[in-house]
Amino acid sequence: MSTNDNINDLESVLFNEDEINSRLDELSECISKQYGKSKLTIVSIMNGSLMLTAGLISRLRIAFDLRCLNVESYYGETKSKGDVFINSKKMPDLSGRSVLIVDDIFDTGKTLKEVIKRINSECNPLEVSCFTLLKKKKQRQVNIAPDFVGFEVEDSFLVGYGLDYQGRYRNLSVIGNLKKEVIANPST
Repeated sequence: MSTNDNINDLESVLFNEDEINSRLDELSECISKQYGKSKLTIVSIMNGSLMLTAGLISRLRIAFDLRCLNVESYYGETKSKGDVFINSKKMPDLSGRSVLIVDDIFDTGKTLKEVIKRINSECNPLEVSCFTLLKKKKQRQVNIAPDFVGFEVEDSFLVGYGLDYQGRYRNLSVIGNLKKEVIANPST
């Protein structure tokens, strides 16, 4: 961990560890009830969803299978450029299974749209639903929305609990806004 990867680089904390854990408790209960009798596969979107997925699956009281997809759309920036790259030549076998995609943040919606499209076209799932920790309050050009949402947030750039800025801050146990000077001078 770099000496800059700490809570002092945050302008403000939006959600502390207790708030995140409490919300994950609530949502894992809903997911456990909804998929209790299903053949469930959780598909985690890496790298941002690593902490979220670990927090979620440790709370589930049901059987499930876990798969991971490496997906990129930010490329070290603070805004998505709109291009989505799924780094997988072969998708997992999800035939006849209920699929829950876990992603850290619902921003433009393009990442989720592309992942759902690829899973539906290549994997023959029974059904596909989505869980995101954060959903930005904004207009989108896609007509999809996550089925489970941890928190709705304003349209700002956030870090912590898996969310990063140039590969840093994923390890914070809180979610917050970086100070403008940190974004302006990322190497300091």
